[in-house]
Amino acid sequence: MNKPLKKFRVYIDRVYYLVYIWPSLKTMRDHRAKLGLPRSKCQACTLLYERRHGKQIGEIHFVQKWFKGEGSTYYLISHESVHAAFGFMRAAKVDFCKLNDEFDKFRSKGSRSSETEEIIAEIASQLTHKIAERLKL
Repeated sequence: MNKPLKKFRVYIDRVYYLVYIWPSLKTMRDHRAKLGLPRSKCQACTLLYERRHGKQIGEIHFVQKWFKGEGSTYYLISHESVHAAFGFMRAAKVDFCKLNDEFDKFRSKGSRSSETEEIIAEIASQLTHKIAERLKL
């Protein structure tokens, strides 16, 4: 059976990622292979489409066993949410070279973080919250 246990959308602005919860690592990895991706050893993964599929910009994949009360649950969700936040920014055609210059400028002045860095953190936080909420964590 290569079907996910759950599948739902999480929105950022007007676009979204499709989130999959798989019954096992094997089914998740089989799905990756079906998409032509290598069978990596990842525990979870985020895929950004090269071209948008309507308003869908990518997929986030998790395995059910990681959501059974173990301490790594929020770690995995937040980790993949950061990948998704950067994917969203790539899809929005954000110039990462300029971002890097901005980060350096703020750090050299002793500031904690730039406005852009705060935006990235906020996107990742919202995604983490939305996924955890849908999973009833």
